[in-house]
Amino acid sequence: MANNKLKINIDADTPEALKQMKEVTEAVNECVDALEKLEKVMGRFANQSDTVELYCQGKLISQSMIKQTPIKDLLERDKGNKNCLVKTNERV
Repeated sequence: MANNKLKINIDADTPEALKQMKEVTEAVNECVDALEKLEKVMGRFANQSDTVELYCQGKLISQSMIKQTPIKDLLERDKGNKNCLVKTNERV
Protein backbone atom coordinates (compact mmCIF):
# COMPACT_ATOMS: atom_id res chain seq x y z
CA MET A 1 0.00 0.00 0.00
CA ALA A 2 1.33 3.46 -0.91
CA ASN A 3 2.31 5.75 1.95
CA ASN A 4 0.85 9.24 1.25
CA LYS A 5 2.89 12.01 2.82
CA LEU A 6 2.99 15.75 2.37
CA LYS A 7 6.01 17.71 3.49
CA ILE A 8 5.92 21.52 3.61
CA ASN A 9 8.81 23.79 4.52
CA ILE A 10 7.97 27.33 5.58
CA ASP A 11 10.61 30.01 5.98
CA ALA A 12 9.19 33.15 7.58
CA ASP A 13 10.57 36.05 9.56
CA THR A 14 8.05 35.62 12.36
CA PRO A 15 9.40 38.35 14.68
CA GLU A 16 9.07 40.95 11.89
CA ALA A 17 5.64 39.66 10.86
CA LEU A 18 4.43 39.76 14.47
CA LYS A 19 5.79 43.29 14.87
CA GLN A 20 3.94 44.46 11.76
CA MET A 21 0.71 42.74 12.84
CA LYS A 22 0.97 44.46 16.22
CA GLU A 23 1.45 47.85 14.52
CA VAL A 24 -1.58 47.27 12.30
CA THR A 25 -3.67 46.17 15.30
CA GLU A 26 -2.67 49.31 17.22
CA ALA A 27 -3.59 51.51 14.23
CA VAL A 28 -6.98 49.80 13.89
CA ASN A 29 -7.68 50.26 17.61
CA GLU A 30 -6.81 53.97 17.32
CA CYS A 31 -9.24 54.27 14.39
CA VAL A 32 -12.01 52.55 16.36
CA ASP A 33 -11.42 54.89 19.32
CA ALA A 34 -11.58 57.93 17.02
CA LEU A 35 -14.76 56.67 15.36
CA GLU A 36 -16.40 56.06 18.74
CA LYS A 37 -15.55 59.64 19.81
CA LEU A 38 -16.99 60.92 16.53
CA GLU A 39 -20.12 58.84 17.08
CA LYS A 40 -20.63 60.46 20.51
CA VAL A 41 -20.25 63.95 19.04
CA MET A 42 -22.54 63.17 16.10
CA GLY A 43 -25.09 61.71 18.51
CA ARG A 44 -25.52 65.14 20.07
CA PHE A 45 -26.72 66.46 16.73
CA ALA A 46 -28.51 63.39 15.36
CA ASN A 47 -30.73 62.99 18.41
CA GLN A 48 -32.21 66.49 18.10
CA SER A 49 -34.80 65.36 15.57
CA ASP A 50 -36.16 61.91 14.88
CA THR A 51 -37.96 62.79 11.64
CA VAL A 52 -37.45 64.84 8.50
CA GLU A 53 -40.58 66.34 7.00
CA LEU A 54 -41.01 67.70 3.48
CA TYR A 55 -43.77 70.27 2.89
CA CYS A 56 -45.14 71.62 -0.38
CA GLN A 57 -47.47 74.63 -0.23
CA GLY A 58 -48.00 74.03 3.48
CA LYS A 59 -48.96 70.37 3.08
CA LEU A 60 -46.88 67.51 4.42
CA ILE A 61 -45.90 65.37 1.43
CA SER A 62 -43.13 63.23 2.94
CA GLN A 63 -41.88 62.20 6.35
CA SER A 64 -38.76 60.10 7.00
CA MET A 65 -37.40 58.60 10.19
CA ILE A 66 -33.74 59.21 11.05
CA LYS A 67 -31.86 56.25 12.46
CA GLN A 68 -28.22 56.33 13.46
CA THR A 69 -26.36 53.02 13.32
CA PRO A 70 -23.66 52.67 15.99
CA ILE A 71 -20.14 52.29 14.60
CA LYS A 72 -19.61 49.05 16.51
CA ASP A 73 -22.63 47.56 14.72
CA LEU A 74 -21.26 48.64 11.33
CA LEU A 75 -17.82 47.16 12.09
CA GLU A 76 -19.38 43.89 13.23
CA ARG A 77 -21.63 43.77 10.15
CA ASP A 78 -18.75 44.42 7.74
CA LYS A 79 -16.16 42.23 9.48
CA GLY A 80 -16.23 39.63 6.69
CA ASN A 81 -16.55 42.11 3.79
CA LYS A 82 -12.88 42.96 3.35
CA ASN A 83 -13.19 43.20 -0.45
CA CYS A 84 -16.34 45.35 -0.48
CA LEU A 85 -14.99 48.85 -0.03
CA VAL A 86 -16.64 51.85 -1.65
CA LYS A 87 -14.76 55.08 -2.21
CA THR A 88 -16.61 58.20 -3.21
CA ASN A 89 -16.06 61.93 -3.24
CA GLU A 90 -19.76 62.79 -3.36
CA ARG A 91 -21.00 65.35 -0.89
CA VAL A 92 -24.43 65.25 0.64
